[in-house]
Amino acid sequence: MCTVVFGKTELINKCFEETKKIFSKLVDLEMKNQLNVGGDGYFNYKPNLSENGKLYVGEAAGLQDAFLGFGMRYAITSGYLAAKSIMEDEDYKKLIEKRFSKQLKASIVNRFLFEQLGGKISIEKIKSIRNPFQLLFTIYNFSFRFQKLLFPIALTKLKRKYRNLFE
Repeated sequence: MCTVVFGKTELINKCFEETKKIFSKLVDLEMKNQLNVGGDGYFNYKPNLSENGKLYVGEAAGLQDAFLGFGMRYAITSGYLAAKSIMEDEDYKKLIEKRFSKQLKASIVNRFLFEQLGGKISIEKIKSIRNPFQLLFTIYNFSFRFQKLLFPIALTKLKRKYRNLFE
């Protein structure tokens, strides 16, 4: 179980305790062998896919969701695409672009909206949605018209705030 904070790292322990309380109410939770870890999340709208003949995948390439930091599916899929590009002599950059461009754009818009709303998305609100998986599928696939309209604004605002992620 992990808790992510944005900028207010002094609150991490308090936030983690709150996360444990919430999950304990939702599921029978028994934590064993707990370890405290920390780190920085990283994504890059313009991924660094290769260098000196090496192909990078997952977070090493900058392929991570800008909204909530999800990255395992990106890592596995980009690993597959790297192998495909080598074995079938296909352009890795084109494979990544085709597979991830909409998701990366959606994650930029989703991050922007999340920050504008002050992070006021709660588990209770998500649980109240009739089909939360359909909602998540929709918002992660750049399928809402307003996502497409909002993308240039979101990209501009986040570029100013997170300059290093857009170089």
